[in-house]
Amino acid sequence: MVMEKLEQELDAIRKALTEQGETLNRISAALSGDKQFGTKGIVEQCKDNTIYIEKDKLFKARVTGIATGISTFFAIITSIIMKSLFNE
Repeated sequence: MVMEKLEQELDAIRKALTEQGETLNRISAALSGDKQFGTKGIVEQCKDNTIYIEKDKLFKARVTGIATGISTFFAIITSIIMKSLFNE
C-alpha cells in the first residue's frame, strides 16, 4: 500500500516535470523562434522592428526636410512675384 502510494506520487511528479519541460520548450521556441518551421522568435522580431523604426525615422526626417525646403522655396518665389506685381 505504501509502495503504491509512492508510485502514484512518482508518476504525478513525472507528469508534472514532463509538462514543465514542454512548457519550457514552448517558451524557448517563442523567444528564439523555430528554424525548422520558419518562425521568428520574439528576439528576432524586436531586432527587425528596431531596424524598421530607424529606417522610418530617417525617411520621415528626409520628407520633413524636403517639405521645408520646398515650402521655403515657394514662399520666396511668391514673395518675389508679389513684390514685382505690386511695386509697378
